[in-house]
Amino acid sequence: MKNARPIILIGVLCLCILIQGRNIAFGQTLYLAVTDYSKTGCLSYPVSADSEFVIEYFHSYSRFPVREIYRVRPDRNIVLTKIVQKASQCSDIIYPNVRLRKDGWVEIYDINKIIPEVSFISGSPDLGNHKLEINGQVFRLSDRFEGGSEIFIRIENIDPCVMNGSN
Repeated sequence: MKNARPIILIGVLCLCILIQGRNIAFGQTLYLAVTDYSKTGCLSYPVSADSEFVIEYFHSYSRFPVREIYRVRPDRNIVLTKIVQKASQCSDIIYPNVRLRKDGWVEIYDINKIIPEVSFISGSPDLGNHKLEINGQVFRLSDRFEGGSEIFIRIENIDPCVMNGSN
């Protein structure tokens, strides 16, 4: 039996290497994780590299919706690709690629800003009303997080909500 232990350990090690190799070769399951600063709230969703998600909220002073479109990178960074907002909100646009759509909305495109996380102060249902949209599902963040909470969206290798039992 003592001789079997090293063989079992080597077998487990080989299995782990094979699983990791499969994750690299075939695309590792990643998790879009939404947490607050105190980590009391948690929302996660399985994603893969190149998945897109949208954060939509009501702008605090213009009271029009803003849609920020993001893409997941394989290195767990996030890319801000596009912002869509009402044309009347455009006094502070600093991006070069802007087009006015026929419906009166402005599309800021090809932003391609790579960031490690998205962070913002969450709004209440009547102010901000932040929503996460991914794969056709919409999650109202005020249902899970207190208004005024600092919210972080990151891409993780493991599901953090399972780890703390809150998903």
